Amino acid sequence: MNEAAADAPRRVLLTGARAPVTLELARLFAARGHEVCIAESVRQPICRFSRAVRRTFRVPAPNHDLEGFADALARIITKYRIDVLLPTCEETFHVARIRARLPDRCRVVCEELPKLRQLHSKYAFIELARSLGLPAPATRRETSRAALEEDIVSRDPIVLKREFSRFGCGTLVRPTRREALDGLEVSEDVPWVVQEFIEGAQLCTYSVANAGKVVAHACYPADWTAGQGATVSFAHAEHRAAERWVERFVEATGYTGQIAFDFIVRPDDVALPIDCNPRATSGAHLFRPGDGLCDALLGEAEDRITPTPSHRAMIALGMLLYGLPTAILQLRLGAWLREFLAARDVIFRWRDLAPAFGQLISYLEVGVIALRADASLLEASTLDIEWNGEGEALAPLGPGGA
Repeated sequence: MNEAAADAPRRVLLTGARAPVTLELARLFAARGHEVCIAESVRQPICRFSRAVRRTFRVPAPNHDLEGFADALARIITKYRIDVLLPTCEETFHVARIRARLPDRCRVVCEELPKLRQLHSKYAFIELARSLGLPAPATRRETSRAALEEDIVSRDPIVLKREFSRFGCGTLVRPTRREALDGLEVSEDVPWVVQEFIEGAQLCTYSVANAGKVVAHACYPADWTAGQGATVSFAHAEHRAAERWVERFVEATGYTGQIAFDFIVRPDDVALPIDCNPRATSGAHLFRPGDGLCDALLGEAEDRITPTPSHRAMIALGMLLYGLPTAILQLRLGAWLREFLAARDVIFRWRDLAPAFGQLISYLEVGVIALRADASLLEASTLDIEWNGEGEALAPLGPGGA
């Protein structure tokens, strides 16, 4: 890669601007001299308050108006000469569905829809890993209550989760028969995954890949979480077995884009994957401006990029709302306090203060959505962008199309 070309500023369009990780990426790109724009379907995404963002665009919710979402992004890319479109959250799957409608001049940093669907499915992902000869837990897909009941009463301890879900919402760990079946909807349209329970510690990875090569990688334990899945405190911790697993998977699949995995590390240090997120995750918070994550995302990194070893980060509001009650219940207040004092908040910046206050407006909007939908805050945060495997990719527009 020509050094001058690699250093040339780009116009980068980020979607999923409601998420703290997208704010992190916006600041990283701006610090490298790139022009950052955001496109969102909610009214008050946290990124809109940041001085790192040059322009903010409101677009239709992709799982309510996919055609409108496609048209809006295509117009933005054309009018403002966007060089790179980087989806970050669950809208990644919808961007993959519409990428044939987007101008060729813009590089879209995500995989094609069939590959993303396979990785998003908590059953198909494990089947793929095992077919590649990689270690993974025994996993089955069930579509009837009778089959689930048999799994619970006649097998070893298990974990139940919807085939398509996020943040660990609805996941049942070692459930009793009553917990698993009372009020649980299971059918061909709402399949569940039955996975063997693995004793061990949870470990998360976040990577950027380019044509089957890992060009950025971070790894962190899930010590403090919001609910069962969303980590709110981050400290890089090298784990060679997990890193090697990621390398082999990315190489075998020829993957390009952001990809993250949740592992359970057994006492014998074997890392077994339990989930794949083919999109941005909070692992990006571990990277500092000088680490070069933007170069990896732009396809311009030559060597593998890793986080600054001593850097610790947290979502302070998440640590207060979720971590503190957990610490009190588990008698871990000392550990929580040490982590809270050692880590930097991913939102607060002295030179970019507005998001620290704007996040309250953003969370208020999510709270209203949660009340209207009778959903949790975590569930409400993705209601308009989540994708559960339905629908196909849109066909390219014919001659004369918009």
